[in-house]
Amino acid sequence: FSQLDIYLATYPDRMHHLDLGLYKYQVIYTQEMLKNLCGQVAVDELDKCLATIPRFLGLKIFKHGLENIKRLTVNEYYNMIKVFLFVIEGLIIKYSKEQNAKKQDNALKLITDWITAFVKLFQHYSRSELKLPKLHNWVYHIINSIEEFGAINGYTTETYEFLHKDYVKNPYRSSNKRELMGQIINTVSIVFFKFILDVI
Repeated sequence: FSQLDIYLATYPDRMHHLDLGLYKYQVIYTQEMLKNLCGQVAVDELDKCLATIPRFLGLKIFKHGLENIKRLTVNEYYNMIKVFLFVIEGLIIKYSKEQNAKKQDNALKLITDWITAFVKLFQHYSRSELKLPKLHNWVYHIINSIEEFGAINGYTTETYEFLHKDYVKNPYRSSNKRELMGQIINTVSIVFFKFILDVI
């Protein structure tokens, strides 16, 4: 029996391995994934969506959703696969937006709580009692900006700071401080043309 390979001895039956086997596991896995991503509400709505699909020629309607998944036939799986992906996509889009909004609200509340605690803790040690413009911006304006435009990571002047250093500060330092503009432009032009020649 050491030479016996069971997978060569028995050829897989498409109906039992794929249609009634793999499809069922995919549907169950998708339900679990949906539950983890969006909660039980989305799984319940999945059944409702499948049950409320309007009648169409050649398409089976699942009046009770997926509660009888163990008894589905191959033909019923085929019909379900025709609509399943679209229903799942709609639910994930719907519920992930709601959950992201809740997470964002929690994050914004954390920012507000942190600012309040920070001010309360350190205002006695500050000459201005922490009446600082940037802190004021955080307390009263940053949350509205985040709600309006999203994360502030995408709005940075860091790139321009580097350019300012390379094309203004460094040429200024290497100049003799007389006729500055001309010297800076000459230095930048030389650096730029060297860069162009290296690229070509």
